[in-house]
Amino acid sequence: MGMLREPVKLALVIVLCLLVPVVHAQTQLTLSASTDRTQYNPGDTVIVSGKVLDSQNNPVAGASVSIQVDDPPIHISLIVSNQSGAYQDQFVLDPSSPSGAHTIYISADKAGYDTAQQQLQFNISGQTNTSVASTAQSTITITSMSSSTYTTSTISFPQTKCFIATATFGSELSPQVLLLRNFRDTDISRTSAGRSFMIGFNAFYYSFSPQVASLIATSPSLRQVMKVVLYPLIGILAISKDIFSPLSFNPELAVTISGIFAALGIGIVYFGPLLIGIRRLRRFGDSTALVRIACFVCVACVGILFLAEISEISALLEVGSVSVILSFSFLGAVCAAKVSESLGK
Repeated sequence: MGMLREPVKLALVIVLCLLVPVVHAQTQLTLSASTDRTQYNPGDTVIVSGKVLDSQNNPVAGASVSIQVDDPPIHISLIVSNQSGAYQDQFVLDPSSPSGAHTIYISADKAGYDTAQQQLQFNISGQTNTSVASTAQSTITITSMSSSTYTTSTISFPQTKCFIATATFGSELSPQVLLLRNFRDTDISRTSAGRSFMIGFNAFYYSFSPQVASLIATSPSLRQVMKVVLYPLIGILAISKDIFSPLSFNPELAVTISGIFAALGIGIVYFGPLLIGIRRLRRFGDSTALVRIACFVCVACVGILFLAEISEISALLEVGSVSVILSFSFLGAVCAAKVSESLGK
């Protein structure tokens, strides 16, 4: 009987995580968008503008508007709508931009609302060089807007995409992909610790994700399996994003606390069952001792991250941010194993 209770408990945890995106449903945003022209030449400036409104057509101020062009030239912009709900962005087409139709993906997100989505197309004409360097840079533009002014800061880093999530859910505009991408680009990437973690994570993730995404895209049954696998992660990150928002007055603190929560959740949901299975097959160590060791490692890693933040040493910051996520994931897994062991007695 004890053997049956354990899988049931784990199943309940997974079901709860699956329900989070459903329970999280909120008031719908509406999003208008347009470009200043439909036809451009290489080197021209493309201006994108629009408004964010609620379901009663009232302007929504302070909404995060994500604008992304995936075809060359790669451009990602993060904008905050002003008091009238308006936003505006612009980017310059590279002289080597290939001719033809290009798509602009736009989403608006704000706490208390469902994400709004929109997409536009524009055309580039003229003779162009269709070869694009594989090391193309993405440009993240973070724009704060008052009622009449725009203040913009720009961060450039290597092009990144949510390959596996996009292949699983079928579109970069699916709510699940938007949640993952917006949390990464809007919240995590504007902090030192978050950017340092993403450098380490991207080196690992992009070493295999394009191949995995290609396999998922060609297999409908595998896509369904991956949806079940990813829904708990989406639920965990949805809560992490909600934790980040009230602490955003101190982005470094916010990204650390929300990252710790996400790591614990990932450890419990994904690595916990694996550790439980390993301990069933081969008994090793005392679970209480493992929890103590994991807690000690977590404290040490947080200390490393704290020192890295103070010293502003980029290499140490990368080590500290990655080690915090890994150590708290391990803590989540050993806590799940401890609870499972206690329930089985």
